[in-house]
Amino acid sequence: MNKVQLKEIVKTTLFPVLQSKITENEENNKVLIELFEKRIENIVNYCYEYLIKNTNITKEYITDLHKFLFNKWDIIYSTQYNGTYIKNNPGEWRKQEFINKSELVNTSRISDIESDIEHLLFSYNNIPTIRRTDVVALYFRLIQIHPFEDANGRIAALVSNIECLRHNLKLLNMLDIRFKNRTFLLHLTWYYDNSNWNDNLLLSILEKIDHFHSQVSHEYRENYFTKENTFEWNSKTLFSKFYDWIQIDEVWLYSVKPEVLAIETAQTIKWETILDAFGWVGWSAIGFALTGKKVICVELDETRLNMAKNNAMVYGMSDQITFIHWDILKILPWLDFDGIYFDPPWWWIDYINKKSFGFSDFSPDWNILLDIAFKKTQNIVFSLPINFDIQEIIKLWIDFYLQKNILDGKHIFSTVYFWYNINDK
Repeated sequence: MNKVQLKEIVKTTLFPVLQSKITENEENNKVLIELFEKRIENIVNYCYEYLIKNTNITKEYITDLHKFLFNKWDIIYSTQYNGTYIKNNPGEWRKQEFINKSELVNTSRISDIESDIEHLLFSYNNIPTIRRTDVVALYFRLIQIHPFEDANGRIAALVSNIECLRHNLKLLNMLDIRFKNRTFLLHLTWYYDNSNWNDNLLLSILEKIDHFHSQVSHEYRENYFTKENTFEWNSKTLFSKFYDWIQIDEVWLYSVKPEVLAIETAQTIKWETILDAFGWVGWSAIGFALTGKKVICVELDETRLNMAKNNAMVYGMSDQITFIHWDILKILPWLDFDGIYFDPPWWWIDYINKKSFGFSDFSPDWNILLDIAFKKTQNIVFSLPINFDIQEIIKLWIDFYLQKNILDGKHIFSTVYFWYNINDK
């Protein structure tokens, strides 16, 4: 094995992680780059010595690589659902059991991690001639097992790319996909995880991977409003427990409100009980509940309502939220609450392509919905896309307060508060 080639492969594999941490702080960047270079050097030295002596991958090889991804003094903490903390050292198998699994990955139970790793490596090491399909299967199986508390994607990507080098195969560069388009990577994972394993499936996945690498341009990646960047921004920014097995769907990721802004809205209004009229997967409801409010969450789509229930459980907010599977137009007159929060569908990211967004672009019919709502209460708040025509609000001839919701310097959406709902304007 060529050590220079190995260094280039390891550096290429892990570079997206470094790139994601670069900021405008030059001193901080200098420290990050120095640490990155040192870490690369340690990994390369270890892998080179190991792989010239061993033809097989072992579990010790996997755990040692994990140690090299962290500082020797690092401790990895995970939060249990009961609020306690579990401590993991680099190189240790995951200690937290994912009781409330989402549909993302069939993850190994902690009691099965070591045996699953051993079985995977035994099967892989006994393949007479390693093909690229074998390596991509190795990558996704490592993701499935999820052996560590953190850095499983890095480990799987590193191992698979080094295996490609060892067997003269085209690189997979899965971390490059992870940081450019997390949606696409999740689709591949779902595809692998929920299909019967076979060569045709793996070849199809490889075709999609290669097509992605050949087609994704710099301009496409850098456009803030492309779907993959919205997903990536959302997954990092919207929810603090994104990786604690919350349940999601693709539509929701382009429309959901950031956790911090949902909490900001909840702190602005003074009601004790809030009707979340379009619950989706529960994010606004969870934000309200986190501030101590009682929430009635109504959602017509039963699948999304079940996701909302799971997500509330992950956040420990189930007792504060009442979930109702119903049409809001039909049930609104019969519910008891202090005020209503409306966050209707904006129909994916396509809303931003509209020059002007109005009530007619929402569904259901907002003329009917607002009429019913104002007969029930004067305490109404609703969320609007940034291109909403504010003249439509003015024409209602009702006092209101318009708030621009800003995150990371970006105007994400607006919130309209009617009548006397504001604690402090």
